[in-house]
Amino acid sequence: MGLMLRHMVGIERTLAESPTRFRPLLYLPDRDKERPEAEAAAERAPPEATAWCEGYMAGVKLRDDEWQPLYDAQEARDWIFAIEALAFGEHDPEFAEWIDDNEKRASLVDELPVAAVLIYRFWRERRRTPDTRGDRTRREAPDAARKARQRLH
Repeated sequence: MGLMLRHMVGIERTLAESPTRFRPLLYLPDRDKERPEAEAAAERAPPEATAWCEGYMAGVKLRDDEWQPLYDAQEARDWIFAIEALAFGEHDPEFAEWIDDNEKRASLVDELPVAAVLIYRFWRERRRTPDTRGDRTRREAPDAARKARQRLH
């Protein structure tokens, strides 16, 4: 538990004090052509960033109601889109078009550090200001805003 808390504090410190240094820890399978077992395991592994994004979204789902303000804020929905697309794209047609080739997927992976920093700042600012909750649900957020969003960079 202590190790996990130290890791959490380290991530928070990086996000707060050195945001340009933040990089999510992404699993990249070993693609050693000399070792057939490594190559076979790499073929079965999820695409880059999928596991990290699935874990992030699992955390969001644990506190779905508390994350609603992020989805209610127009610009913030755009920040979490890359994480959602990489987490759900293999199973959800809404996101499939965003990860259907390596270039699109790589672009979303490149957005992850910026998205994480912006989401962190969103919550940091909310902790500083009085609670204001919207009354729309995540499902009511316009899909067009997600599809036509601007890139984070």
